[in-house]
Amino acid sequence: AIDLAIRIFCRPGVDKILQCPPTYGMYKVSAMTNDVGVVNIPLLKEGYQLDERGILAAISADPTIKIVFVCNPNNPTGNLVSSQTITKIAKSFNGIVVVDEAYVDFTNGESWCSRVKDFQNVIVMQTFSKSFGLAAARLGMAYSTPQIISIFNKVKAPYNINKMTADVALKALSNNASEMRSKVSALLSERANLISLLSSGIFSTVVKVHPSDSNFLLVQFTHPNEIYQMLADAGVVVRNRTTQPLCDGCLRITVGSPTENYILVSKLYEISKKLAGNAKL
Repeated sequence: AIDLAIRIFCRPGVDKILQCPPTYGMYKVSAMTNDVGVVNIPLLKEGYQLDERGILAAISADPTIKIVFVCNPNNPTGNLVSSQTITKIAKSFNGIVVVDEAYVDFTNGESWCSRVKDFQNVIVMQTFSKSFGLAAARLGMAYSTPQIISIFNKVKAPYNINKMTADVALKALSNNASEMRSKVSALLSERANLISLLSSGIFSTVVKVHPSDSNFLLVQFTHPNEIYQMLADAGVVVRNRTTQPLCDGCLRITVGSPTENYILVSKLYEISKKLAGNAKL
């Protein structure tokens, strides 16, 4: 749906999208694939919130900006962004505001799906990849006004969802998506436990555990690159986000099963002790 929105609303070689890094990388990839420019208005350092003034100034000054992408909760920072700020941007913008809710099921915040009817220029995107655990199905949804969805239906490929994918999705939605809700509840409990452990002070390498409304944590470390490699060598895969704006020293850690989280914490404790010992030499 990201690529589809760009192809529908942006002219190649002329128009631009606006994104707020650090954020999901596919906005930029899809824009570049379609020869569409990218305007970056970084998140505010405090709380990783949208730079409302910066965004409003950019869309006011540049009429070729046709889409503003808002990842909510944001990836890789994990936090919800201000609904009031999104509202103000949508009301002030003649273009399209895409609210990407890939991680919405991991938060208590209200989905923007309930507000689509109040705007003529908001598209809400969701996916089966995260809370449903169906990333391999590559199936997403877009919610908007009948007029916008009508255009989506005209532009999308005629057979864009195969029967096997449709059957898997319908099964996942059965019984009010009860299986998904049960798994999310268990994950949220594990997320709270992991935040508590990593914030407890027993890990000398942990600088800060950022608040999370997602199925992952953004954690700042004293030796991020070394820890990333040592975890990988131990069979624990995390995401190195140290090169992303405002993510100095940060690794993105997915919340796993109790067993997976135990292995992560154990290996991280061993690594922290080793690095602390090396520092004393």
